Amino acid sequence: MIYTAEHISLTVLEILVGLEDPSILPRNVLFQVEFDESLVEVVEENALPGDWRASPPPLSMQEIGDTFDQHFLAAGFELLPEG
Repeated sequence: MIYTAEHISLTVLEILVGLEDPSILPRNVLFQVEFDESLVEVVEENALPGDWRASPPPLSMQEIGDTFDQHFLAAGFELLPEG
């Protein structure tokens, strides 16, 4: 999973809020990235599916994540396998 935020504290908070298994914490890596602002896409809340806050995430949100992954790769980033 890749989680991005503008501040380290927000990243840590978001991870801890959803944490179900503390044993995964040592496997988390924190790093800073910089990229061209033209790659940033803002999605307004009214453009999201009505069930976007559901837990577990609905298929509609998983599809948005899949689209993000495709754009992420098209921008020249590389997703490395775990391990």
